[in-house]
Amino acid sequence: MILSVVRAREAGDLDAPIRTGDDIEIRGAGFVPPGAQRADRLSRMVVRIGVVNVHVPLVPVTGGFSNPTDDLLTVPVPADVEPGRVDVQVVTSAGVETNRYAIDVTD
Repeated sequence: MILSVVRAREAGDLDAPIRTGDDIEIRGAGFVPPGAQRADRLSRMVVRIGVVNVHVPLVPVTGGFSNPTDDLLTVPVPADVEPGRVDVQVVTSAGVETNRYAIDVTD
């Protein structure tokens, strides 16, 4: 389930609209099904932004991955996402689709 989608930013960054090339943080629950913590399974995760599928980048840390996690994942907004209102949806490695969450992408 997606609860919110926000532009990823560093401490001290000003709030700004989501643009192509930005990273977005998708917050929610149930993104990593039980038993899917291995790289071969996590690499199957996809985020749909509008009609564009984006593979979730794996960020390794000792003992696993910091991205994605069960309640947070970060992906870039590709240049081929059309500006305007688009839906974001996570497809887990098990093929389960989350709810759609609408965001506005600006030029």
